[in-house]
Amino acid sequence: MDEAHATAVARSWEDGATELVNQLKQTGMRGPSTLVDSQCELHLVMGESGLSLLQDPSALVEFGLAGPSGEVAENIALEFNHSELYDFFLKLERVQEQLDDLN
Repeated sequence: MDEAHATAVARSWEDGATELVNQLKQTGMRGPSTLVDSQCELHLVMGESGLSLLQDPSALVEFGLAGPSGEVAENIALEFNHSELYDFFLKLERVQEQLDDLN
């Protein structure tokens, strides 16, 4: 690191160190979250008599995440249309392939 960058880092640390340390004291440092629960629902919006029979199907997926202590720390709810859900599935498949390759 050259002197100009080192000076900039030092100045940033001097200006923001107290605030950063106080924030870390309040929130604590969390480790990675772990998926401990999942739920899903399929929602179909049915058309009226003069309209198409099916419009905008969507899937609602909720993930329960646990922190380092093991208790559920937060729930994340996601809504996917058909193409988004398919893309998500393909990404999960790719992750699974990569994990399988490690074994």
